[in-house]
Amino acid sequence: MKALILILFFTLTTVSNHAQTNRDETLVGFNCGINGSPSKLVLETTKLINSQNYKEINSYLYSKNSEKIFMAILILERLHKLNLYKISEKELEIITKLKYSPIMIWNCIGCLSDFNSINEILEKNLLGSEEWLEKTIPAK
Repeated sequence: MKALILILFFTLTTVSNHAQTNRDETLVGFNCGINGSPSKLVLETTKLINSQNYKEINSYLYSKNSEKIFMAILILERLHKLNLYKISEKELEIITKLKYSPIMIWNCIGCLSDFNSINEILEKNLLGSEEWLEKTIPAK
């Protein structure tokens, strides 16, 4: 029951969030536009990774911004896998619930933008996030 309430809360928050914010600020994309440039949010999180500010990345997990939640899941799981960051049991439970929720992410691939669920993006590697992760946080 708690999981359903959490999912509904994030879904409703996501819808209102997209109506209230500038889409360019929340867009997730690793190869957007003609030049194949990363979105502003991806550049912001890349800087946090490079400065090893994992605490700030972790705070994205609790954001009302669904795109920041997506980035937190992507990055924290990678860092955990490489033993660069330890995900707590509570965080792991939150991540698991969020990964399989219907939360929609505003994203771009090339010149096209769309909404896709976190689950769909991760399962199908729709945005090329795996390539970005390997470049940004390489497995040694």
